[in-house]
Amino acid sequence: MTNGGVMPSPRVLASAAGLGALGCVVAVAFLWLAESLQHLIFRELPAALGAPNVVPVWLIIAASLVGALLVSGAQRLPGRTGPGPLSGFHLDIGVDRIASVLLAALATICCGFALGPEAPLMAAGTAAASLLFAGARRRTSHGEPVEGAAAEPAEGAAGDSTSPSPEKGQQQRAAMALSGFGAIGTIFSNPLISVFIALELAVVGQLPTVLVIPAFVALTSSFLVQQILVRSLDLQVVSLSLPGLPTYSAVTAMDLLWAAIAALAASLCIVGTRSLGHRVARWAHGSALSALLVTAVVTSAAVLLVRAVIDGPIDLVLFSGQSGLAPMLALTSVGALLLVLAAKALVHALALGSGFRGGPIFPAVFLGATTGAVVAQLAGASVTPLAVAAVAAGCTCALRLPLSSALLAALIAASAGATVAAPAAIGAVMGLIVVRMMDLSQASQTDTPHAATPAGRK
Repeated sequence: MTNGGVMPSPRVLASAAGLGALGCVVAVAFLWLAESLQHLIFRELPAALGAPNVVPVWLIIAASLVGALLVSGAQRLPGRTGPGPLSGFHLDIGVDRIASVLLAALATICCGFALGPEAPLMAAGTAAASLLFAGARRRTSHGEPVEGAAAEPAEGAAGDSTSPSPEKGQQQRAAMALSGFGAIGTIFSNPLISVFIALELAVVGQLPTVLVIPAFVALTSSFLVQQILVRSLDLQVVSLSLPGLPTYSAVTAMDLLWAAIAALAASLCIVGTRSLGHRVARWAHGSALSALLVTAVVTSAAVLLVRAVIDGPIDLVLFSGQSGLAPMLALTSVGALLLVLAAKALVHALALGSGFRGGPIFPAVFLGATTGAVVAQLAGASVTPLAVAAVAAGCTCALRLPLSSALLAALIAASAGATVAAPAAIGAVMGLIVVRMMDLSQASQTDTPHAATPAGRK
């Protein structure tokens, strides 16, 4: 219960801390496994074959095809790989579906498709809490006392019809949400980003407001546990960042004007990419294997085209986008940047809709930063404010969470200076305007006044 109806009890806060730590542990394990397999396929295997600096053409094609077949196999398992990356955040992935979800996500990430790790991390966290809660319930049914996080994870969430009582259903759903947030927090360099996501989800009605403070505790606990694990075990775990941006020390009116233009361009890019993803999803609904194989072939072709034309690394097209940011920002040709932008947008759209499993945040950051770099080259302006604004706009269009997107863009570019906050805010507002205008346009075409839903759902 809460003290005075406002603050969670100490027991709830302790449970939240434990669930955040649980989510962190499973997330770090998943990230370590995914990155190790990816490194094995695309780095160690070419080196063993005598080509340490160049991934062979046959390996790029083979990895894509194998990934598609593995995802197709996962679709035949219970749960059928869960909801897709176009449908927003999900805090209800239980033990019954997690095997298919994680197999599809591992195949997607390890074989290089253009999706991020955030959705499977959240699924792993929710499933871990569901398993913990189910074990505690079994022990209770056999007369054994249960204490700690599994006994009373939190209170106030919506019910679950599969639970023996509404109260237990509320507690289980709350536990899954807190562990899921603890898991997704591992990919951000600052726990406040995930806290803002929780706040905005509560504002739009997708998370009970009573869970906001426990989520803050869970995310703080997750961050501390992650630091301990990474340092003590010497793990290399990916986290979202914008490396290599020049220092930005003073805001000018011209910078903000160009930042707004870059944000508009990035918004249109992300909206168009997701629109294509929805079209692919409708096709994949009736031709699942064909959609996966076509995505694999097109992804391979895009990688090889970019490498042949600009001699760029495969990271510019493959993977989530984080490893490609530094080489992308090093490009000085508008033509090269446009080629990378088109290739990444195409392969991301196909991965979004064809059945692969992952998240949209990392690719949205890459596409936004690339769009900002294009506009900066054309305008002769500093790339930093334009890239930050474009990232905020792109994430807003992908997530429908403008406050979180502005904070995300500002924090991952914080090394360039505190003044990046201004273009980040402008970018998020521009993204919100564009996505709402698209919503109204679609609503008028279909005569449905509530065509859009928050947090990435369409």
